[in-house]
Amino acid sequence: MLELAPHVVNVHFGLTSYYRGINGIENAIIIEDLGRIGITIHYVVSKVDAGEIIKVVIGDHNQPPEKFFQTLNDTAIREYVNVVKTLFKDGSIKSKPQDITFGRNYRIREWNYKKQNVLAEKILE
Repeated sequence: MLELAPHVVNVHFGLTSYYRGINGIENAIIIEDLGRIGITIHYVVSKVDAGEIIKVVIGDHNQPPEKFFQTLNDTAIREYVNVVKTLFKDGSIKSKPQDITFGRNYRIREWNYKKQNVLAEKILE
């Protein structure tokens, strides 16, 4: 895909460079890193969630969970549409490199029932 398209853009549910890979938002909640719950729109490169950052969407984690996640998701979708429109119109969009020395990559094999239960408990709190 990277060879076929002039630009490939990802909507990552987590803040890169802190939470790359699977379940970025969920992992931030589990370790109570509430200030880093958000969605990153970034260019896709061959390394997982390591491309230049185009846009970061942060929500107000002091809202009730349902409102928080709905607002975060809706805002990210609007921003993604704006990014795609800009890319089609202008051929490029401003981005910034990310420092992948922060955070880590989370893998699917780490997402087990114990973590899922901890997540559920944290959200209910």
